[in-house]
Amino acid sequence: MAALKRDWMGSEYADFERALLFDPDKQHWGWCRWAPGGGSRIFTLSKSPFLDEAGLPTYYVLPEGYENPPSEGQFVQVETTGQPRREIDEKKLIEGRLQYKYVSYEVGAIMGIPDSKLIDILPRPRLYIDEFRQQTTINFENADKDNLDLVLPLQMVSCPTNEIGKGGLTIRRQSFLEREGGSFESPEHRQIVRQFKNGVLEEIPSGFREVNPAYIYKVVTPRGEGAVAALMRKVREVNLMTDPGTSLKIHMPLIHLQSRYRYRQLLSSDVVSYQLTALICQPHLRRQDIKPIEASIKKARKRMERLSIDLNMTPLAEVKIAEAFARMRLVQNNAIYRFLGDASKLLETQRKAAEDLYEDYWSSQVDAYADLRSAFDGVEIRGVKVGKRNRSLNVSNFDSSLSRRDIGVYVEIRRLMQEAGIQHVKRQALKKSLSMDDVSLNESLEVLRSRGYVIMLQNGSLIKVFDLGEFSGRFDEALPR
Repeated sequence: MAALKRDWMGSEYADFERALLFDPDKQHWGWCRWAPGGGSRIFTLSKSPFLDEAGLPTYYVLPEGYENPPSEGQFVQVETTGQPRREIDEKKLIEGRLQYKYVSYEVGAIMGIPDSKLIDILPRPRLYIDEFRQQTTINFENADKDNLDLVLPLQMVSCPTNEIGKGGLTIRRQSFLEREGGSFESPEHRQIVRQFKNGVLEEIPSGFREVNPAYIYKVVTPRGEGAVAALMRKVREVNLMTDPGTSLKIHMPLIHLQSRYRYRQLLSSDVVSYQLTALICQPHLRRQDIKPIEASIKKARKRMERLSIDLNMTPLAEVKIAEAFARMRLVQNNAIYRFLGDASKLLETQRKAAEDLYEDYWSSQVDAYADLRSAFDGVEIRGVKVGKRNRSLNVSNFDSSLSRRDIGVYVEIRRLMQEAGIQHVKRQALKKSLSMDDVSLNESLEVLRSRGYVIMLQNGSLIKVFDLGEFSGRFDEALPR
């Protein structure tokens, strides 16, 4: 993990980092990292996913045959036995200086802390949630008028990569100050937009504005959106603010009407501490959350068909925003149904604002944003392989972003599930049935997952089709009768 550059105002460390680094009772707490060349017996403890190793390297050695060793990245509390062993640096000793190369401890016992309990045992940030929202947008006037005081904090805490798909939130910034092509009616409008975007970036630690394996925040122009695909492969959680004219799928629009950048203070350590604490929350999907997620996706697809304009939103928008709400409230246990209401309310507000904006300022261009899926009504797609046979099917109000290969994979999953009467399909069985290479299958599964058609469980080894009611059955005409 690349260390996060520490260039904000105030304390160098988040509250939980400071406790793990300096509290004596937490000396042997941290995230397990197996030592290179140490086999399955030697590991280190990272004090933060956002810090490099600091100080004297410290290793923990498991006894021979130790049962249930920790897994990579698991948070653990280690109980040591005996005295620590310190390895003297002989080169430094020859120079007349006593210096150690590393220290090692024998492990007596290990207590693994589940993700759901982590926030309960670590210090919480100093700010309350309302203070975090206010401090995040302190350099903007009227931030609440555009919901910037909610949208930006949600992006800062992001949403996790888990069974539902890739982490991070993408928003589309839209305003009356610029045209869809990116031009401006006046230099004043250009300056307002430039200051707004720069002001948002100033609220993000500079290390998170660069490629970092954990998290990145980036403003994307139409010219730069081609680089996003590579970014998605390098970074676990990608949060984007896209300009008008970009074609990337988004989670919600941000309507820039009244908020204006007015500098007041630098990014503070309290805001960063809250952000980093939220980012260590790694909630996973619970089985009981699947039903409300399916209901959310059904509702999203129906709403997308009724929209008068195409906002290019993903059907998973409400789900991913709900996960960000859970993180912003520092809730480790996902319990997604608790936050779907908050997400739905915010999305409805943002969608309404977007539609009003188009009607008020760009009424002459509404036709250009008509839902492109309507162009696919009744179109016949031939040669889709189903059960090793080529078949034809009609696309009716379905997702035009799916390729022929994606459709074939989706239909084959449904066929295998229906034929065997099972709830899940094993990845290997699907691969064998399709006679498809790993790269192609992975690409199609990721597209289907990101568009809300399938869910992957047990590290992607099991695949299940979401129950989307009428939307699930639209390709069933291709199945053998």
